[in-house]
Amino acid sequence: MQFSLWERLILAWIAWMRGQTGDTAVKVEANYSDSLSRQVADGILDLAVVYVPRNLPGLVVETLMDEALIMVSDRPRRVGPGWVEDYVFVDWGEEFRRRHGEAFPDMDTPAVSVGLGSLGLEYILQNGGSGYFPLRVVQPYIQDGKLQRVEGGPEMQRPAYMVYPEIGRNQETLELALDGLRDIASQWGQR
Repeated sequence: MQFSLWERLILAWIAWMRGQTGDTAVKVEANYSDSLSRQVADGILDLAVVYVPRNLPGLVVETLMDEALIMVSDRPRRVGPGWVEDYVFVDWGEEFRRRHGEAFPDMDTPAVSVGLGSLGLEYILQNGGSGYFPLRVVQPYIQDGKLQRVEGGPEMQRPAYMVYPEIGRNQETLELALDGLRDIASQWGQR
């Protein structure tokens, strides 16, 4: 799975798999989308959950869920023209960069840019500022009053995909694993 999908989704899926298949070993690896897709194509992994799938021969790419990214801040803020004060740009991938550029065409270059969401969030929690993060990750901080939504910051969607072989080494177990991920992802927003 992609690094930022570890929390809740993958942990819940591991527990689900162990409950469904007592005779199947589960090994989970965290990496980036490109590497994970390649490992599935090479037969090293049975399936991957990624944000940016590679369409390779023999692989199925299936949308698993859409994750909401929201702009939060450590204090009340509002988005305005050229706005960048204490903004931490988290690079959530090519599609996010495109949508971000459309939403904020006049934004100056942020002083801080990071490629790992947890690093950006921790920076904001320690030093102040604002940035885009998955709603599921920042919801507890919003409820605790440590963060709040930025007024005028549009919500953006980030799809996550399952990548798996058309025919798995153990098709029955693969189908079970996929069904478990689908079920957990469908309930994610209800938890």
